[in-house]
Amino acid sequence: MATPHAPGCLIIVSGPQAGTFAPIGASGNPVIVGREPGSGTGIQLLDPAASRRHLAARFDPDTNRFLVADLGSANGTFFNGRALVGPPPADPSAAALDAHGTEPTLSESTLTEDDELRAGDTTIMLSLAIPADRASALAVVRKITEGGKSTIVRKPDRHH
Repeated sequence: MATPHAPGCLIIVSGPQAGTFAPIGASGNPVIVGREPGSGTGIQLLDPAASRRHLAARFDPDTNRFLVADLGSANGTFFNGRALVGPPPADPSAAALDAHGTEPTLSESTLTEDDELRAGDTTIMLSLAIPADRASALAVVRKITEGGKSTIVRKPDRHH
């Protein structure tokens, strides 16, 4: 059996909760994100546009992949700008059709550091580095967003 990747974590990268994070362990147990994520590992969102249990992210030790799924949220979970629709299929590579029956939408997808999730008005990313605290989580966010395709608006550097 292959050694699973080091665990990662979900980090909120925008809004007043930027820097809030929750580790994703290698065991496969999900991290629940929402206004009321329940007991266990999760991130509570202070976002009225988010559902009580909005999305779940987990590490799949059999495939060494991080996966994300919508949990039937009212406003949807967006993965790189495309709606995830729940519940997740038995085959994560399977796609469902959107309301118009033309564009495939994802119900569960592999999550990498370059990907963005949106739950309500909150943007979240995966980090493979586990921060020690909120300040180091924000440093991880800067590293991810500066080197990738992120559409997150960053404040310009101020030089005095």
